[in-house]
Amino acid sequence: MSQWFAGGAVDWSVAINYATQLIVAAFLGFLLSFKRTPDRYRLQLIEAHSLLAIAGAMFIIIIGGDFVRAVGLLGAASVVRYRYAIPDPRDASTLILALGVGMACGSDALLVATLCTILILIVSQLLRLFPEALPFHMVSRRDEAVLRMTALDYEKMMARVDPILERHGIRYSLISFERKGRKVGEGMVTEVNLHLNMGSGIKRHELTHELVDDNIDRISWHQAK
Repeated sequence: MSQWFAGGAVDWSVAINYATQLIVAAFLGFLLSFKRTPDRYRLQLIEAHSLLAIAGAMFIIIIGGDFVRAVGLLGAASVVRYRYAIPDPRDASTLILALGVGMACGSDALLVATLCTILILIVSQLLRLFPEALPFHMVSRRDEAVLRMTALDYEKMMARVDPILERHGIRYSLISFERKGRKVGEGMVTEVNLHLNMGSGIKRHELTHELVDDNIDRISWHQAK
């Protein structure tokens, strides 16, 4: 990595070249996973693709033509891949990136590590603003939530709920179904939890008023895990 320095000063032409490579990698990684209707998981995948593209470019910069470094990277990446079970794609990507930053520091490529860290922070912040920052509804964001409902008659409840959710373009899946006892003499009720995938413009309080009736006596919203 001596090409980073010339006479004790930073070679900015090389630094700019590497920064350009990293930025292009992040952008192309973003394009590979882009969809017009991203839900929360898809947004995590978009960020993960961008971060992994940065990681790949960083590893190539660090390795150069050094075979020993390439073998060391392969072994370290294998440990990360099989030792840690991380469900969040973004967290898994940042773990790989941390490995690359550590390798860059250990290889005395401090500018590579610094550039990558700055770019990672910028990409993460930009994607947190995505897609609200895009004009003209280029992207239709979808949110996720858990809808919990308690009703006297399950069949009647679903006969009412299903067409309402369909009309709003809400996709749902049943998470849990439970029969519960009420106070003595009041019979049984059914509690269901539905995982909803819906447009971000849908107002929950309006949807709640639309769903509730004499059969559905309780509705609550919870964060999707």
